[in-house]
Amino acid sequence: MKYILAGLGFTLLATPAFAIDAWPQCNSPERDAKTLRACNQVIGHGWMASTIAAWAYENRAQAHFSLGHLDSGIADASNALKMLPEPGKESGEDLKFVNIARNIRVLSLATRAAAQRKKGENAPADADEAQSLTLAGQLIAAKPSSGNFSQRAWANHEMGKDAEALPDAMKAVELGATEPD
Repeated sequence: MKYILAGLGFTLLATPAFAIDAWPQCNSPERDAKTLRACNQVIGHGWMASTIAAWAYENRAQAHFSLGHLDSGIADASNALKMLPEPGKESGEDLKFVNIARNIRVLSLATRAAAQRKKGENAPADADEAQSLTLAGQLIAAKPSSGNFSQRAWANHEMGKDAEALPDAMKAVELGATEPD
């Protein structure tokens, strides 16, 4: 009987509504064990577009990195990148999330580069870092918005390049004050 109740409890916790309720914590700026648990709940469901699932993997990758779980951070960032549709080949629900997918790609590469660098894997870290910053630069060139400058600032910060992040962060704040909601 207790196994039936435990199975029922797990089934109730595994509903899409429960995962939707976990999304705010998974997507919070806090990168801690609570974030990991919430992202686990979100990732456990196939009810979302692949781009949104990739976002949850990227959030979990950042939490793993913050907690020093470097291999798990690299794996989750890699999973996020694999889930993203190839640029220009989006279809279905992922068409709604083209800009989000581009930003997730920038952040996932930056998170993976930071974890690789911390592990002493400099060659793959250099490649991911260069790709992340190139993509971020392309986003800014296409649309110099507050959000795009913020993404490049965050990517630089994630990779430990705060001096490079600061001008972009300041530009994001400047543009944010003038951009319509």
